[in-house]
Amino acid sequence: MDCAYIFKTRPGYQVRLQFTTCKVESTHMSPNGLYLGKDACPEDWIEVYNVMPEGEERFVGRYCKHQVPGPLTSDTDAQQVKVLFHSDSDLATVSQGFSGQYRFVPRLKTAGSMKKDEGATACEPIQEGAKAGIISSPVSSNAKYAGRLSCNWEIKVEENERVMVYFHNWQGVEGSMLDRGCGNAVVRVYNMSSESPSAEFCGAEDAMQTLANGEFQMFYSKGPYLRMTFTTGVNIAGGKGFQATWAAFSEDEACSDGIRCAVNRICISKSVCGLATDQVSFCGLDDESDRKYCSAPAAAAVQLLLFAAAIAITTIL
Repeated sequence: MDCAYIFKTRPGYQVRLQFTTCKVESTHMSPNGLYLGKDACPEDWIEVYNVMPEGEERFVGRYCKHQVPGPLTSDTDAQQVKVLFHSDSDLATVSQGFSGQYRFVPRLKTAGSMKKDEGATACEPIQEGAKAGIISSPVSSNAKYAGRLSCNWEIKVEENERVMVYFHNWQGVEGSMLDRGCGNAVVRVYNMSSESPSAEFCGAEDAMQTLANGEFQMFYSKGPYLRMTFTTGVNIAGGKGFQATWAAFSEDEACSDGIRCAVNRICISKSVCGLATDQVSFCGLDDESDRKYCSAPAAAAVQLLLFAAAIAITTIL
């Protein structure tokens, strides 16, 4: 059996989907619990697509078993969202299927949030021309992210650069990739503007460290563009969310005009020194090269000040 559900938007609007249940028969389990690729879920599956005005279909993901797909706000330039459901002919193994809800909402800005709940703060936009920055999930007055929230961060850098995103502070996005899925809230990372998300994830505070040996803590773009979204559904409990750093980088070995990240072998801008702290690194996982570099000038300045003070005292004496 094959079913297609088409959600057509009118100009100036997007569609928001939230799957509420998912029990779709499958014997296949991917190692990390994500069902994104078309090679997953060989028996029964749900597929989601953004459909562009010219008819191009951008694949979001394939899902099955008991993992609820994450909520989705259609791309700003999409004209439709298409949901496909496929069930094989094996009547010996059947399941309950899926359910969900949808609504049409005013179009988002390129970088920002759709703020529906009282007390929710807006998603901070990416600064144009910046070489690095911090991305945080917005929180309400109760220190948790709100429901009905859509954040869309687009990072564009120079043609000879790429983008790295590092989730250095993951405090929890409700759901479980290895269990019930990301039905209430989800983070998606896109390597290129026209590609499917390379990752879709959620989970408890320790999920990023334990899942697939930290595979989802750090992402590298294929070119000078990376996009990240954070979408929450309705009637959710909320969570503390996350904080991630991003940096434009090159793979210049000399790195004469930047900071060489020794562990991850990339070259980033010295401008990160205005942002780096003891808790925030822009070199990525297990790499504190930027912290060491940025603290060195400050330490040198202190030593210079002490030396000058010593000379002054000696002169007075």
